[in-house]
Amino acid sequence: DTLYPCAPQIKNELVARPVLSSAATAARNILLKLMLTHAEQEMLGIEGFPPERSMYESVLRGTGLHQPVDDAQWRLCEPARDSALFAVWQALEQEIYAAAGECVPLPQLFRKLIAPPYGVPEGLLPILLLAFYLCRGSELFLYREGSFLPRLDEAGVELMQRRPDLFGISGVRLEGERLAIIERYAAGLHVEATVPAVVARLYTAIRQLPPITRHTGKLSTARGKALRDCLRAARSPERLLFEELPEAFGLPSLLTGATEGDAERFAAAMRESMGELMDFAPRTRARCRDEFLCACGLPGGDSGWHGFVERAAFLA
Repeated sequence: DTLYPCAPQIKNELVARPVLSSAATAARNILLKLMLTHAEQEMLGIEGFPPERSMYESVLRGTGLHQPVDDAQWRLCEPARDSALFAVWQALEQEIYAAAGECVPLPQLFRKLIAPPYGVPEGLLPILLLAFYLCRGSELFLYREGSFLPRLDEAGVELMQRRPDLFGISGVRLEGERLAIIERYAAGLHVEATVPAVVARLYTAIRQLPPITRHTGKLSTARGKALRDCLRAARSPERLLFEELPEAFGLPSLLTGATEGDAERFAAAMRESMGELMDFAPRTRARCRDEFLCACGLPGGDSGWHGFVERAAFLA
C-alpha cells in the first residue's frame, strides 16, 4: 500500500498477474481484437461466459472504460476520477504528451506503469494501452519499427503483445490553434478532423500530381518545393503538420505553442504552396503550347490552338 498507492484494483486472477497462462493469453488476445472491431456493441459482442468475458467485466466494464452511449450503441470511454484506472490513465497522458510529438517506445511506457507508484501487472498493460489509444485516436500515433502505422489491425494487435519492443507511440494534444488548423483542413478536404486523416489526404493530393510537378526543380517559390519535399520525406504525421512544414515555411513550430497569427500565416503558406503545385503542370503545358503555336505562326492561347487543330485535321 505504501509503495503502490496508485495501483488499479482489478479483481481478476486470469489477467492481473505478471505472466499469463497460455489460456489467459489467448483470451486476452480475443478481448483486444474485439475492442478493435466491436467496441460499439454491448459486452463487445461476447456471448456466454468464455474467459475473455471475465476479463471484459473486470477490466473494461467494471472500471467504466466501456459504457453505453444510448440504447443501441456502446463505446470505450475515459475513466472517471473515482475509477480504479484514473491514476494510470493520467500516467499514460503525462508520459506520451510530455514528449511533444516524440515517439515513446512501448517498453519505456510499460516500465513506468509497472514501477511505483502504479504497479500495473504486465498482463493488463496491452488492454490499458489499446483502450487509451482507441479513446484518443485523433491525437495518438502508433509506430512500428520507426514507421508510422496509419491503421492498427488485428495482426498488429497480436504482434504488439508478443513484441512490444517493435512499437512506439506519440501524441499531440489537439487544442487551441492546432485544433483550429485540423478542423479547417478537415472541412476543406472533406475528411475526419484528425491529424492522420488530414495528412493522408495531403499525401493523396501529392501522389496524384503529374510526374513533372513531382520531379521539377523549377517551382517558382521555395514554399511549393518545401511542401512537396516534406511530404516525400515525412515519417511522422504530427511532426510533419505541426513542426516540419511550419519550419520549412520559415514559421515557428506549432508543437510548442502557437499564436493565432502563427496559425494564420501557416494556413496562408499552405494555400500558396498547394496552389503552386496544382497550377504548375497546367501553366507549363500552356507555355509549351504557346511556344509551339508561335513557331507555327499562330497566335497563342485557346484560339490559336483551335486554329492549329483545324489546319492539321488533314493529318488524321
